[in-house]
Amino acid sequence: MSKMDDKQKQTIKDLLETQKIAKIGTWRLDLATNQVTWSEELYRISGLDPSLPAPTSVEHMKLFTPDGWQKLSIAHSHAVEQGLPYELELETIKPDGSHGWMWIRAEAERDESGKIVSIWGAAQDISKQKAGEKALQDSEERYRCLFDNSGVAISYFTPEGILVSFNRKALEYTKSDLSDYVGKSIRGFVSEDEADNYLERIRKTISTEESQEYEDLIEFDTGSKWFVSTYAKVMNTAGQITGVQVSTMDITDRKRAELALFESQITINAAFEHSQAGIVIADAPDGKLRYINKAGLLIGNITDEDLANNINGSNFEDIWSILHFDGTPFEPEDVPLIHV
Repeated sequence: MSKMDDKQKQTIKDLLETQKIAKIGTWRLDLATNQVTWSEELYRISGLDPSLPAPTSVEHMKLFTPDGWQKLSIAHSHAVEQGLPYELELETIKPDGSHGWMWIRAEAERDESGKIVSIWGAAQDISKQKAGEKALQDSEERYRCLFDNSGVAISYFTPEGILVSFNRKALEYTKSDLSDYVGKSIRGFVSEDEADNYLERIRKTISTEESQEYEDLIEFDTGSKWFVSTYAKVMNTAGQITGVQVSTMDITDRKRAELALFESQITINAAFEHSQAGIVIADAPDGKLRYINKAGLLIGNITDEDLANNINGSNFEDIWSILHFDGTPFEPEDVPLIHV
């Protein structure tokens, strides 16, 4: 008998230790006497003293938010009256005022006649899990806000090229509804050649460590526009590639400005090189000669080599470089053999 008692004590000790580690407590309500018994761990996760009696109904109510208590009361009534089990996640309020979360499961116990005689339940502190879920939810909401309201068009594709999502800016570019594209392959909304090109970009992005950048000239009904797109692979916490995110920006104005600058540069270069007036450009403040046109070389009937040789090098840090306006050096054939 003593060995059996020792074994039972050890079993109870192991059970209590397991409850403590898992932060799971148990309770039982005897419907005949209305007596409630709690395990030690249930006291702990509720923030109560285990040496005290189980809380009264009023004290118990204070351990939950009003919404949580209402849900628990309804579920408990159904268990007592109809024998229906329940499982809930409820927000709790500890005696110190701190909030947490508790998972609760309960079921009715019946006697041999089938009469409901007690309600047995288990409860677990899930505050940390809920805090993690809340942090993840907040992070997802922040990302969703940035995604939707970004001034850059963002699209997300599976590794196979199926569109998962467009943000508002992307829909603005396409002038369509999200439902027109979501769940469809790239091949469903661009030409075959374009689809092959985009799918190859996705494959390259997935197979390399670095993000990929491309510039595209796209024709619209209202005219053509330039876009720059950055392809970056997306990975989950396990390191698995889940898709590719494409960030696209309209760079039409920049391209037009670059073209205008290029054309202006050509005009200035031509005027500089073919001017009948000798033009020399030197840096300030050291006076280093950087550019000289052909007319400048003809002054004094000298070539670029003569000019360089006649310079007093002690006045400069480096020997003068005789260059075209575009930065390339003069070749001998660039210098005319006659005076203008």
